[in-house]
Amino acid sequence: MLNSLPKARLLQSVLFGAIGVFVGIAVTFAADFPQKFLIVFVAGLSFPFAALLIRDIRRFFLAATVISVPVHFDINFMHQFEQQAGASTAGINLTDLFVLGLLLVWLIEIASQERPYTLFFSKLTIPAIIHFEAVALSMLWAPRLDLAFMEVFRMFKVFILYFILINHIRDKKDVRLVVWVLIGSLAFEGIISSLQAITGGRLGLDFLGEAPPDLDGDSSLWRVMGTLGHPNKLATFMESLLLLPFGLFLVEKSRRNRLICLIVFIMGCIILILTGTRGAWIGFMLAFLLFMFFVIKSRHFSLRSFLLPAALVLILLPTITALFWGMVEERVFGDDYGSAASRVPMFKIALNVIAA
Repeated sequence: MLNSLPKARLLQSVLFGAIGVFVGIAVTFAADFPQKFLIVFVAGLSFPFAALLIRDIRRFFLAATVISVPVHFDINFMHQFEQQAGASTAGINLTDLFVLGLLLVWLIEIASQERPYTLFFSKLTIPAIIHFEAVALSMLWAPRLDLAFMEVFRMFKVFILYFILINHIRDKKDVRLVVWVLIGSLAFEGIISSLQAITGGRLGLDFLGEAPPDLDGDSSLWRVMGTLGHPNKLATFMESLLLLPFGLFLVEKSRRNRLICLIVFIMGCIILILTGTRGAWIGFMLAFLLFMFFVIKSRHFSLRSFLLPAALVLILLPTITALFWGMVEERVFGDDYGSAASRVPMFKIALNVIAA
């Protein structure tokens, strides 16, 4: 036993030394890679060592998947540089890699457990599959096959993300993890967008999804975008998640957590205004009113416990709007160069497609 101990230590030293030499040579070899490829390469090398330090690899992948959604750290094999709505790229991003990790963990669980955890949610999944198949079939007569493929490819990735996540959010601990990670994502986008608003331009975070400066003088320069690449995309992200910190503010027992939720909610409302996206403003107000209706109707809240937070928010929202009234006035009453009017023929085209 005593004789084998020095041998074991020698073997460990040789092993770690060999790994260090390999990593050093690999990083040196990849030093001339573009920044985005270099970061992916280094992250791939370091991941096996990081995984040894993580107790719950499933929850690590779960948190990493959710927090990477608004970060456009991707490598595209197809890109459309035309100015047009909808999907303009097709590729692999950081979220896809984490989803692959969740898929591998899930497959290992299915193979090793007698009663593995599997959910299908047929009422949601079957209509989603039928819708995806119908959209995929539309590629047969699409006038632009490249644009149609990029839309279908994006829909496929969203469906896989949904299906993997519903099979990994399994208990209250998972739900709280995802909720707080989403709130963290809101806070991160709020900080990045606030810095963009303060500096009046971009921060040089192209590798995270921030669009480069518009040399053609596009009017979107004064609208914040976070790491989503466009103000409208950031507005959609904020609009979809803003009620989450407000809802947690109502139910959290910890004063510290309630304060964090309130700060993130206020910051999110400010950033939503600074995106200058009128549709997101309307959507958020409708969602907020609907949320208030269901909270009042719910039996889980007493009217007394709900009145103070509701009054606080009803004071905050008009105050925030008043502080940034210049932005609101410009977008509502200013010249939009026919942007709003252009939606009318688009609505007609969509109705004609549905009728056909």
